Amino acid sequence: IHVENTHNTADTIAYNAIWELGDPSMTINRTGILVATLGQGAPLVVYNNMISLNGDNSPLAGIYLASGAPATVWGAFNTIHLRGTTGGPDVAAGIRTQTGAMTLRNNVILNERVCTAGIRGYGIYRGTAAATLSSDFNVLAVNGSGLIIGHSNGTNSTALADWKLAGFDPSGLSGIPVFIDPAAGNLHLKLAWPFVGENKGTPLAITDDIDHETRIAPPDIGADELTIGGAQILSANGGEVICGGTTLPIRWSARGVGT
Repeated sequence: IHVENTHNTADTIAYNAIWELGDPSMTINRTGILVATLGQGAPLVVYNNMISLNGDNSPLAGIYLASGAPATVWGAFNTIHLRGTTGGPDVAAGIRTQTGAMTLRNNVILNERVCTAGIRGYGIYRGTAAATLSSDFNVLAVNGSGLIIGHSNGTNSTALADWKLAGFDPSGLSGIPVFIDPAAGNLHLKLAWPFVGENKGTPLAITDDIDHETRIAPPDIGADELTIGGAQILSANGGEVICGGTTLPIRWSARGVGT
């Protein structure tokens, strides 16, 4: 998705699943959402998107606020996953900003690239002093080689603790999320695995997730609202029993099944 030159007040990019973008062996730029040369009063809001990219020896970015006229972008409740192997001169970052003002809240960013020959990959990459970044309540994780949690105008923050000392994500969390099928663009969380961002987000005006399921307060971090509380029935067979006098919230969803 490429937005450039202008947009209407209070426009949004939301409810998208973006994945792969071509043969992983091809040395091409892959960007899920590219925003450039905006100059508006109200922010462009990018939320409830799942972006899963795989590329060898090629630049990758889940969301990229590129150089150009000043822009204001809000990124919230997105889930981004990067994969692949690289030894080439590239920047692979879950979220990258070069200019303008970007605010990040309640995003999940997992970079699992294997970087060689001194190349680095990043969770969040702030490339210049001209880029204003406000980042908090995000889950940031790296799980490969040559990977950095965050970069700000020439300074690397290897771990989340370093990123916090640099002034970003004071309420941020780090933990490896387990997704259902990243190669197919399915970054829904597996119910059987614990998720560090469950009920750890900050409440925003966004009241549903990528599946239009209602978010509770406090919300889960990322595009998928996972919290069901009480008990989880992973495979119902009609024999479930709830004791009398017990009150449990019940939520039901069918993923990958027609309705």
